[in-house]
Amino acid sequence: MKVSWDTMWAAIALAIMVTVAALLVTPPMFSGGGGIHPIGGEAVYLQGEACVVNTTTDRSLGEIEEDMAHCLKLVRENQF
Repeated sequence: MKVSWDTMWAAIALAIMVTVAALLVTPPMFSGGGGIHPIGGEAVYLQGEACVVNTTTDRSLGEIEEDMAHCLKLVRENQF
């Protein structure tokens, strides 16, 4: 599969924007004594904000489902 440079630059720009947004959002979480809950090495739950699960092609659907289920458990524990 060949990717055009336009697509590559768009992906790089998106990655930069997400990184900057994460840097702006996460410091308050660190100061509050929690809020960031790593789920293994491929997922993280940001309390009250989001759950990020890597869905790269090197991961099986079972691994992804386990991380998502763990994230949902954390949502239920921390928000409801």
